[in-house]
Amino acid sequence: MLRLEKIPTWEEVKEFWRRATELHGSGKIGLRDYLFFGFIFFTGCRISEILNLKKEDINLKRSVAVIRQLKKRKEVRREVIIPEFLREDLKVYLERLKEGNRLFPFARNTAYLKVKEFTGYNPHAFRHTFAIEILKRTNNLEYARRLLGHSNYNTLKHYLDFTVEDIKDKLGEMF
Repeated sequence: MLRLEKIPTWEEVKEFWRRATELHGSGKIGLRDYLFFGFIFFTGCRISEILNLKKEDINLKRSVAVIRQLKKRKEVRREVIIPEFLREDLKVYLERLKEGNRLFPFARNTAYLKVKEFTGYNPHAFRHTFAIEILKRTNNLEYARRLLGHSNYNTLKHYLDFTVEDIKDKLGEMF
């Protein structure tokens, strides 16, 4: 389990995204890597789920991606939200792909290293940051459970490890 000090803050995630956007705009990273970082930072998906995405798993009209995973030898599907700011670039990218092609045809280790080299963080850390941000903004365990693909609420407990500053903010002027 990742400790809180080993995951980026939401502000850091937004700064990584700003930097990726700048690098993409200047041609220093391609569209594929740019979108890959967008999925890592803003969908809450596991790296393996992102690497398994195919063209037909993306529904731009609804701004969702279908995540497929095997649980107890049964395929389970869930939808994750594609941020609005990724839609146009994703549309351009998808036009280049054939049906059945993976969006991000990297080896798992290559994908891991891309994220680690760009951010200094383990890719899974961004899933934790995403989960914590959902819980902070919505106070809704069901939203987090569904978007992250957990079957029960007990698995969400480790995302509830907020900082003392978060607690002080929520309590406001109680003290």
